[in-house]
Amino acid sequence: MFSQSDKLKISALEFMHVLIANNVLSESAYVSRYKGFGAEYELATLLKKRNPDRRIYSSCWLIPTVRKAESTNMPVVYMIDQLEPDHSLQNLYSTLDKLPNKGLFYVQNLSDFSDFENWDRSDVMKIGTPLPIPKFRVFTFVDGNFQITNLSELLGKFEDCGRNPNVVSRVEKATKDVWLKKCAQYPIEYLIDLYVDRLLVDGFLGFGKIKGQPADIDLIHPNKTYPDGFTFIEVKEKDLSKTPPVGFGLDVPRFKCMKILKDLSYPKTDYAYVVKQISDQTKREFVDWLCISLTKFDSNKEEKVVQGRPGMRAKNTPSPVYICQKQHFQQLFKASS
Repeated sequence: MFSQSDKLKISALEFMHVLIANNVLSESAYVSRYKGFGAEYELATLLKKRNPDRRIYSSCWLIPTVRKAESTNMPVVYMIDQLEPDHSLQNLYSTLDKLPNKGLFYVQNLSDFSDFENWDRSDVMKIGTPLPIPKFRVFTFVDGNFQITNLSELLGKFEDCGRNPNVVSRVEKATKDVWLKKCAQYPIEYLIDLYVDRLLVDGFLGFGKIKGQPADIDLIHPNKTYPDGFTFIEVKEKDLSKTPPVGFGLDVPRFKCMKILKDLSYPKTDYAYVVKQISDQTKREFVDWLCISLTKFDSNKEEKVVQGRPGMRAKNTPSPVYICQKQHFQQLFKASS
């Protein structure tokens, strides 16, 4: 017999699969999304354990409203959380507002995860599958303050376009089963939060909207040196590159985005690249947590750009990558500590 928590997990994971599978151009892009979920959760948990009094934010999205525009080119910026906006969030949004943008929004999820099965449902993707929709309270950030608005104002920043079902690659059931099983080990609260995050980016703002290249800041941690500063964190689960130089890579467009965000208020705003090193892409056994500042990565990256795995991009699309050798990374902490 399944417990109530298990039933909720299965339901949340099935709906999340619908969102992601219908908003990717290839199966490799589907897999890449799921690879990141576990590493982000595990790192956030470890950071909260070490800093229980500090609020750690996750999934700050930057989405341009113009087709093919880079992520930092006049994006709409938003975050989703269950907590009320506070002074720390106000400081964070004041920093983000230094980036020219088309609007900053904070979306507060007011619905309890335990009532997930009773949430209202709507076919937001227009694919014939009604999805659970929580109750939202939406704020816009104007002149240094949060003001109540509604979700329509955020969504209205993007022009509608017709979905073309032919551009969506089919995700094989075996692939789906593997990654849903992996995600099922995480707490139901995290899975519901993750579903709500994907509901907005893949559901409301998926193929039905015209937009540029989206990017998200995986985690945002208060800066220990500067009380009103923040460290943005990029988290990846990676094995060592198989050919020289032996190290870890960052996609070139992603690196450029991170550098722009770091420079918004450096050194009060910094960017760290954290790697959950695994043994290989098959067994995926944990090796270590490694970290490097973006400044150090930039100073030590190899001059030659290499072609990485397709990842988030469409199948057979080139993915230029900067590589930094492992020796320049430092150990972050032990997973068991």
